[in-house]
Amino acid sequence: MRIHFRTIQSEDIAEIQDYWLNPANLAYHLKRGAEPEHIQRLIGQWGVLEKQAATPLAERTSSTAIVLLNGAPVGHSVLNEIYAPEKQRMHLHIWRGRIKFADLTGPRRMLNAAIPAALQHFFDNFSVMQITGEVAARNALFNLVLQRLGFRPRETVLTQYLSSTAEPYYRYIFGRKV
Repeated sequence: MRIHFRTIQSEDIAEIQDYWLNPANLAYHLKRGAEPEHIQRLIGQWGVLEKQAATPLAERTSSTAIVLLNGAPVGHSVLNEIYAPEKQRMHLHIWRGRIKFADLTGPRRMLNAAIPAALQHFFDNFSVMQITGEVAARNALFNLVLQRLGFRPRETVLTQYLSSTAEPYYRYIFGRKV
């Protein structure tokens, strides 16, 4: 399994739209705590991704990277508010239906490689010393993988992303290796 990241290109935007807006993915997003009206608000955000794809990395304040598994796009990662540590967050999304797994060892194995690769991509491309990630407390798989990679949450925060109801998230701080 070979995982790496590359910066977003215009042709990737349709895949990200499909991930968020395809009706076949709605149950998945609802299970993660997203509400349909919040997902619909993303419709007006595609211009942001077009602008990112056209902006040189050095000039970006937020950036999206595409997850490549053996050369094929299978997800995306976002680093928001790159130079504002109090607001900065990294998110990782694996597109549904792109990877077939026989059991849970498949996703865990992929995340074991994808999380450090996403962090390395952003550290290599931006002059930040740390990256913040928040994972829903109920997202057992991501939290397990992070803890097995040696990361521990710094705190638990109540926050909301795609929902009107705040829920507990574990906040992780990932430091640049020097």
